Amino acid sequence: MHQGDHQAAGPAAGFRPGHALGLVAALLVSVPGTYAAATAPDEDTAAPRVTLQEIVVHARRRDEKLEDAPLAISVRSGEQLRDELALLLEDLGRDVPNVRMVSSPQSVSALDVTIRGQTVNRSAIVFDPAVGLYIDGVYVANGQGAMGTLLDVDSVEVVRGSQGTLFGRNNTGGSILLRTHRPDLEHAAAEVALSGGDYGEFMDRAILNLPLRSGFGVRLAYQGNDRSGFGSSVGSGQNNLENQHRYQARFGAMWKPAEASELYFT
Repeated sequence: MHQGDHQAAGPAAGFRPGHALGLVAALLVSVPGTYAAATAPDEDTAAPRVTLQEIVVHARRRDEKLEDAPLAISVRSGEQLRDELALLLEDLGRDVPNVRMVSSPQSVSALDVTIRGQTVNRSAIVFDPAVGLYIDGVYVANGQGAMGTLLDVDSVEVVRGSQGTLFGRNNTGGSILLRTHRPDLEHAAAEVALSGGDYGEFMDRAILNLPLRSGFGVRLAYQGNDRSGFGSSVGSGQNNLENQHRYQARFGAMWKPAEASELYFT
């Protein structure tokens, strides 16, 4: 018995602990490297990188990235407005948060805008609106006639919150900034569009861009919207209620005498 025990213990006595530690360490080092090599994606099969389009805003009277502007701004480009079939200014209120735009009950050509609960629903000239409307930087002092078409608009910026520092005391609710398309000084272009619908609805639009000489060009745009009425008043007997006849035209000229300076008239 004693000899058998001695023979069984013989191999264990010849095992060196240093060799075991070295073997375990080698396995631990080699396994992660093998795993990483097996899961590393090939350059050809790697997912393509998605680059977001840079959005430039002008709400602070200078060009800057939307992500750098310390304001609550919603931006819609002219292409987005066309894709969304937004023809009137009130159509912006469909998907811009904290904004409500409706035709004034006092006049179908007037616009009532509410931003963050701030509004003045009176189109009389003696009332100051709580939301300022600006077209190419020019203040529209009254909502009467503001229910215009979004004709040849390059972008619309809706700035929510009080903007008294940038735009004056009347902008307690926010500001709406419309920027029209500038004339292209390099290429001539033309566009004609027609559409129709129920109740005699008809829309015609024409846009013409002409570079006349080096550094000078003009742009002309026109749009008409007509629709017959579809209601009548029992009390007054008036028919053809809710009919619409809107016509808008715009002329713009740009002169660029130098690379860093330009003069735009509209």
